[in-house]
Order: sequence, then C-alpha cells, then structure tokens
Amino acid sequence: MDEWDVPVEEVGESGQPGDENPSLADAGWKDELNSAEFPIAALSDRIPDGQTTLVFEDRLERRDSQPIVRRLTIMGTHKHGLPTSLDDEVLVGLIQLTKRRSNFTDPRVHFSRYELIALLGWPQSGQSYRRIEEALHRWVGVVLMYEKAWWDNSAKSWVDEQFHVRDNVILYDRERWRTSSRSGKMSKGERTGPRTERPPLPLSSFRWNEVIFQSFQSGNLKQLDLEFYLRLRLPTTKRMYRFLDKRFYRRCRLDFDLRTLACEHIGLSRAYAPTELKRQLKNFSACTLDMAATTSA
Repeated sequence: MDEWDVPVEEVGESGQPGDENPSLADAGWKDELNSAEFPIAALSDRIPDGQTTLVFEDRLERRDSQPIVRRLTIMGTHKHGLPTSLDDEVLVGLIQLTKRRSNFTDPRVHFSRYELIALLGWPQSGQSYRRIEEALHRWVGVVLMYEKAWWDNSAKSWVDEQFHVRDNVILYDRERWRTSSRSGKMSKGERTGPRTERPPLPLSSFRWNEVIFQSFQSGNLKQLDLEFYLRLRLPTTKRMYRFLDKRFYRRCRLDFDLRTLACEHIGLSRAYAPTELKRQLKNFSACTLDMAATTSA
C-alpha cells in the first residue's frame, strides 16, 4: 500500500496532525480530528420531515492488518432532529471557546451567546441568538455511534464509541442578565438597609461529554485557520476544507474513490451521478483558489 493511501492515524508519526501536548498554550484555533474525518451533520440546513438518522461509512485499508469497515451513525431526536450545516459551524465555534476558556483543561465551558455569535461572524440579531440556542439544544440530544471509526489517541486504535456530544447546557436569557445588572434599581425593602452590590449571574455554560473531551486532552487536535473556514460560503466547501486539511498533513498527494470521498466524508447525496459529484467537488477547488488569490493580493 502506498503512503498516500494510509490515513494519518495509521502513519505512525505520533499518529495525528495535531498537538501532541494540548497543554501547550498558543493563539491558534483548533479542530478535533474525529469530527473532521466523517460528517457529523447534514450538509443542508433543512432535514426532510421524519428523518432522524444519518449513516456514513468507508472501508479502511491498513498497512499491517486486515481492512476494517468504519461506520458512523448520527441519531437525532424527534423534537430537535438531526444536526445541520449551521449546527456544525456552531460546534466548531464551541471548540474555539473551550480553547479560549481553559485550553482544554475543563469540560465545563462558560460562555455568552454574544461572544459565540461574534466569533462566528454572524450578525448580532434575534435570529442569530435563536439559531445558537437551537444548535445547543440539538447537540445535547444527538447521539453519535462510532463503529471502529473513533480514533482513541491514547490507545492509538480505532474503537467503538457511542455518546452525546454535550452532557448538558445552561442558558440564561439576556433580559434576566440586564435586569440584575442595573444599578440604582432597588426594591422598597432594600432602600431601608445599606446598599450592597449584587453578584452578576453566572454566564451560560455547557459541558462536553467525557469521550470527546478526552479526545481534546489526548491531543487529538489540529490547527484550524478559522478565518479562512468562516469565509467559505458553502457547507460543502467548509466540510471538505476540514477533511482535506486533516488528510494533507505532511503530504502532497491524496488518492480517493470519488463516491467514498464525496458521499461518506463530505456528505453529498448518494443519489448524485458521478458527473454531479465531480461538479460539486470542483466548486471547492474554484472557491479555495479564489480565496487564496484574494488573501495573497
């Protein structure tokens, strides 16, 4: 088997294109490598009514052992449904907030929706706030079931894992924050006693599931050009950028089966003809070349 046919996890150069020691602080943005390998959300922001499951799989050829079939099943709830392309973007933002808050040392992450919206470059509008809340609630309900498809960076092995991405999320509404932050507004009973400062309400927070947080802590991370990622307009190009950015670690060539790349790692429809798959992938090349030229100009 040629070098460019082997996934980065199997190469043996400390396994990953990430940070071998995630405790080393730096100013860079990060991506978790398992979430870059297979799609964990639909490419569309609209899911057909009644659909609560997505499945992606491939056949992994290995250097020194038998090939394995890797499979990821994404299960949504009837209330919140499956994650979509915008939910995936929110997840990327939450990884950055975890880096910013504790450098991946604490699974509980305190944040404000204003901060997350600003990080993602979304407009500070009621629609953005509602969309953030929708994504946060959806990720608490979604279950990811990996069958020989989750890379355990500590054990250096593909393993089975099934988990929720978030254990829980706590949200404080903006009006309640503003009310408790007002100065000089005291009740009738408070005016009779000495004035005291009220402590601010805690920020909203979420807690990562242990499985994905352990992946952070084991260094299963890579650098992410967040500004470039957010400038990509289409969900297809964003998804492909994350996947190829991982796979091109220390390599100048990659070979893929067209359908495996397009349908199982990017998330394009399996109903597409080969000509349509090629057209979709060419859009990524054209978009990234245009952006690279703009950046260097």
